Amino acid sequence: MSNFAPKRTDYDTGDDRWNRDGLRSRAHGVTVTTASFKPANIGADGLVKSGSLIAGKGLLKHNVVIKAGEKHLVSVVHETTCDRRYLPAALSAAEEAALKGVVFINGTAPA
Repeated sequence: MSNFAPKRTDYDTGDDRWNRDGLRSRAHGVTVTTASFKPANIGADGLVKSGSLIAGKGLLKHNVVIKAGEKHLVSVVHETTCDRRYLPAALSAAEEAALKGVVFINGTAPA
C-alpha cells in the first residue's frame, strides 16, 4: 500500500474456483465504481464477489468492498477458463459472447 493512497482498498481472494486456470489467466487493472457492476452483484455491505462481471472489461479477480462515490483500481480477468458453476451470478449468452478470451465450461450454457 502506498502511503499516498487516499484510502485503502479492502479485498480478499474469496471464492475464486470459477477461475479454473488461475496461473495462466490474464488480467489487467481497471478503475471501477459502483456503476461498473450490476446492482444485484453489490451486497448491502458493498461487497462485490470474485467473478462478478464488469461490462466490457472482464470478470473481477478478487472480492472487493466498494461504496457509492468511491473509485478502486481492481484486477479484471479477461482471458481464462471459467467454470460457470462457481460464478456469483449467471451470465447471459450475450455477456458470455462479449468475453472473447474466456472459455466457459461446466454448468448450464445460457440460451
